[in-house]
Amino acid sequence: MYAVPTALLAPLRNRRILIVGFTNLTGRSVALAFDAAGIRYKISDLKERAALEPLLSGLCVSPEDVLTGPQHPNQLDGIDLVVLSPGVPRSIELIRAARQRGISVVGDVDLAVSLVPQARIIGITGTDGKTTTTSLVGRIMGERAVIAGNIGVPCYCRLGARVGTSSTATRRAARCSVRSLSRRWDIRVRGSRDAVST
Repeated sequence: MYAVPTALLAPLRNRRILIVGFTNLTGRSVALAFDAAGIRYKISDLKERAALEPLLSGLCVSPEDVLTGPQHPNQLDGIDLVVLSPGVPRSIELIRAARQRGISVVGDVDLAVSLVPQARIIGITGTDGKTTTTSLVGRIMGERAVIAGNIGVPCYCRLGARVGTSSTATRRAARCSVRSLSRRWDIRVRGSRDAVST
């Protein structure tokens, strides 16, 4: 279980949440954070139940709240917030239906960032060199920085870790994650094969 400051997640306790897309590093990390804060949620994933079972181990989610296989709009019944995992297209029927119903849809990274509004966010994206650049920026920033994201440490593992008014969260994000963000980075670094630009 992650050491998540439950006070950060308190505003979500009365929401009816559907996590769409479930992998070891994204959907599961969100679910673990929700469990730690006593937040109820449902899961929707195209994979068959047997394929998800190893990822569900240790979670508090009820079996009937794990929706597997084809995703239909009726999975949105009673839901008022969809948390979208990176890599799940916003063009799928389930997400289009959520928007038509006026249901909030946020990326999992976007949700994590919104929970620490006092932190400055450095987003590192691009084709090559993201992990190296993120590690380098983290070393430069020292103890002020919290490194998380698509670097093997999900954002929800680090929520609240030294994040104060003077802290900086450095996140390595794949392009699919960046497209899901509603909050702009305070600083964005985009790497390529030949150069790094800001």
